[in-house]
Amino acid sequence: MAEKGSRGASGEYFGRLIDFALDVITVIDEAGIIIYNSPALQRILGYEQDELNGRSCFELVHPDDLPKVQKAFTEGIKEPGVAETAEYRFRHKDGSWRWISWTAALDGGRIYAVARDVT
Repeated sequence: MAEKGSRGASGEYFGRLIDFALDVITVIDEAGIIIYNSPALQRILGYEQDELNGRSCFELVHPDDLPKVQKAFTEGIKEPGVAETAEYRFRHKDGSWRWISWTAALDGGRIYAVARDVT
């Protein structure tokens, strides 16, 4: 029997996968403002899922890593669909620094990123 409303079911499946993903999935606009973080943000960095929405993706990057992150971001928004990968330190909510490895690409005016703690 075919699944009723398969398009809707696909969206539901995708949403559930995001909810249980071990990596943080983030959506950022071209100005560097965070639009969305998956629930894994709390497990990895201590912030509530929506706590960083509306904030700059650069403000919690370690000052020594900021030039590298800004360069990767700038390069990434020049070439839609080309994935950029980098590792940098990001401030955990408790004030400690965590090494994060992320891969991101621009698509449709948004940057889609997947990040994991590699501390």
